[in-house]
Amino acid sequence: MSNIVAIEHSWEEMDNSVKVEWNLGKRCNYNCSYCDEFTHDKFSEHLPWERLKSTADSILKMGNARINFTGGEPTINPDFDKLLEYCKEHGASYVGLTTNGSRPPSYYSSIIHNLDSIVFSCHMEYYRRGNIVDVIIASKSFVDYYNQNNSNKKRMHVHLMMLPTMFDEARDLIETFKDYNIDIVLRRIRPAFLKNNVGNVFEQNSGQMRLIDGAKIAMPFCDEEVTLLWKNGTPDYNSDSGYYSKNELAFLKEYKV
Repeated sequence: MSNIVAIEHSWEEMDNSVKVEWNLGKRCNYNCSYCDEFTHDKFSEHLPWERLKSTADSILKMGNARINFTGGEPTINPDFDKLLEYCKEHGASYVGLTTNGSRPPSYYSSIIHNLDSIVFSCHMEYYRRGNIVDVIIASKSFVDYYNQNNSNKKRMHVHLMMLPTMFDEARDLIETFKDYNIDIVLRRIRPAFLKNNVGNVFEQNSGQMRLIDGAKIAMPFCDEEVTLLWKNGTPDYNSDSGYYSKNELAFLKEYKV
């Protein structure tokens, strides 16, 4: 008999289901300052269709599978649309997507019928490039139109990536999204550590290096260093000498969106 160690939620619809967060790889068309080389790059090979299909078959045969696609940026895989359709046609009970919103509105309109939810990660370093805000607003209209004409409702919200030094822009984005009744979740950015810092400590895990301790981090847009306090092996982001200013910490507490 096993013990219950955690309960993620108590939704009846999730009983007896299999939830899978499927990372399609590190390949991404963005290069955010806070995303390190162990998380993303612009050159990793795309997973081939045969690998995608066999993995999907393994998941789907477990029954009542709930799949959420992440990355990297999953939509740049040339077989991603095909994979969405395959999962829906072969019994996935739920399919979700987390995307950076870099594709045009017509793209998201073309795949919405194969999605149950879509999450846009709005990265502050890129939000002025490619009309990402317009893409999000247009996608909200697609979702609303679909929900008005179908019984199986789609869900959509925005993860607003709260990058220090860009909180004024974030405030404007929050007000814009509120005007369009777009749900927002504030995601506090954790800064990337300096790659070659001699104080970095890594843990070897299945052939991949994971940073577990480091004394200095890289500030956005420049090569300055900041000393970061650690408490019991965890970065203390809330300290006065940490990555966020007092005004920014107050901002995060003020906006309950």
